[in-house]
Amino acid sequence: MPKITIVTVTFNAQRYIERTINSVQEQDYKNIEYIIIDGASTDDTIKKIKNKNVKLNLISEKDNGIYDAMNKGIINATGDWIFFLNAGDIFYSKNTISTLVKELNQKIDILYGDIVLVDEAMQNKQYLMASGIENASIQPPFWHQGMLIKISLHINRLYDLRYKSCSDYDFMMYCVTNNFICKYINLPFAYYLEGGESTTNIYKNRLEGIAIASKYIDIDLLPTNFFFSDFIENHAEKCNLNINILRNKFGKNIRNLEVLLKEIKNKYNKIAIYGCGTITNLIAPYLGNQLIIIADKNHQTINTKLPLCAPKKLKEYEFDTIIISQIGQEQQISTYLVNELGVELNKITSLDSVVLDLNSIARNTISKIKKGEDFEVGICTQKQLESEVYKKWISYFKQNPSRLHRKYWEFAFISEALSKRHLLQKGYKGLGFAVGEEPLASTFCSFNVEVLATDLNYEEAQKQGWTDTNEHAKELDQINIRNICDKEKFKNLCSFKSLDMNNIPDDLINFDFIWSACALEHLGSITKGENFIYDSLKCLKPGGIAVHTTEYNFSSNTDTIETGATVLFRKKDIERIVQKLQEMGHEVEKINYEGGDMPIDKYIDLPPYLEDNHIKLLLDKYVITSIGLIIRKKL
Repeated sequence: MPKITIVTVTFNAQRYIERTINSVQEQDYKNIEYIIIDGASTDDTIKKIKNKNVKLNLISEKDNGIYDAMNKGIINATGDWIFFLNAGDIFYSKNTISTLVKELNQKIDILYGDIVLVDEAMQNKQYLMASGIENASIQPPFWHQGMLIKISLHINRLYDLRYKSCSDYDFMMYCVTNNFICKYINLPFAYYLEGGESTTNIYKNRLEGIAIASKYIDIDLLPTNFFFSDFIENHAEKCNLNINILRNKFGKNIRNLEVLLKEIKNKYNKIAIYGCGTITNLIAPYLGNQLIIIADKNHQTINTKLPLCAPKKLKEYEFDTIIISQIGQEQQISTYLVNELGVELNKITSLDSVVLDLNSIARNTISKIKKGEDFEVGICTQKQLESEVYKKWISYFKQNPSRLHRKYWEFAFISEALSKRHLLQKGYKGLGFAVGEEPLASTFCSFNVEVLATDLNYEEAQKQGWTDTNEHAKELDQINIRNICDKEKFKNLCSFKSLDMNNIPDDLINFDFIWSACALEHLGSITKGENFIYDSLKCLKPGGIAVHTTEYNFSSNTDTIETGATVLFRKKDIERIVQKLQEMGHEVEKINYEGGDMPIDKYIDLPPYLEDNHIKLLLDKYVITSIGLIIRKKL
């Protein structure tokens, strides 16, 4: 039974510390070492810790920031694994640690998962998935509160104290780029209290993140990085600058900023800077004693130990060059320095004057990265059918990417939901219901997922007419009919079982995910489809994911087809299902019921239905389309 060290870092946290201690105390895993590193709090934090009368190691002394305190926790830890649960954060459940320990083995260096962002009152909750190592170049791969780290790794790689708000990101990128074994588990680890260093100093945090990202990722990928794109967008808005010009200026060679500053240091002995903002705070340490003065119009209100003066006082200082640190405003500031302050033009240096050009990067990189192209949970729309996500998956299915069809949207919706949750990889097991000849089972096997594909027994399917429409699978070969997955791999990974969705066997358990595409509506009634959703959750592990798509009555929330071979779920039916699932303790992704406003969204297909441009159609007297649900089983 491995020893788990839990470290809580505090400073003046009297409002939050008790609930964090209670959360640790309530864990049902017993081999826990608890360390609290306090930064010499001046409120009642220490008093409240001592009043709890809990076995823990308390260290209270001044530190040099949160990462210095965390390093103290690492150095004092005697466990095999370490988890940081800072003041205000609490574990997701009483069995979080015991659940995580079951996933550990000697090969793993980091076990990571998801978190839930909460406010102080625990009223507003937002589920945040880990981005994962495959997306490390775009955004931090793990949540700081969603990592269980092998202590032998962390003691040899402490947090870099040069970084004040993103040193954990630096540690993550070091681990990913050095191929440490990182395993994802599809569970939330903790409730993370909104706030803290990184959220209260967003501007500086983003700039620091850029500096870190530039150490680890290719220069061509940097403009797609979250820290870069968010910084540029915020800086452009703050300074009323053109975002594309600013992106090109700042992104030209940030990766080599340290090298460029060394070149400036070698060329000039005495250096001044114009502007005391986040960029100056980043570059000043590199300049060291060669930095003579910083000129800023707001010098009287800036709290810093750096040498400051009013711009008009610059003439009192002798310098060889003055660096303009305010990216995007070089022209205006140069004019001001020359015309108003009498600075010689050849003494002015801007950080974009010695860097490479990256105009080849796509024009809308930032807006795309910011907004993303994820499928919204809800109704099929033309916008989603024209997205890169849809094109990616329909290509996997060996279909024409220009084919805009709601059924292929359903397949893409399910695939993307599972892919985003890192479930399409070796070591995970999926269960598909009523698979027919759909491409999902074979696609998932191509990602090395172990799949059990099920469908109605052949005799019953004949009676219901499914065998006449090529929408039923009798045997395994039919499921890989498109040869999406290598035949030998498919044979090893996929198995087949006849199954009635209205009567799921109790021995189908411990799957990481389950899915059904366009099946709920064919179980005989809305009630039977609804009951299937509830009953099928028994097949999942705690925290497992269920993804279902079905027919949605877009035209009426009152009248519908409630019984028969094909039923139509109304908005109120979906809302009732969601409410009941939540009452049972499960989580349901928020659903967008908007039907889109693009041309094909407004087109109603009539029988005989089209092979393409098929989003909404008329069935009986109702306009219908497809809708998707994503459910996470309670722990």
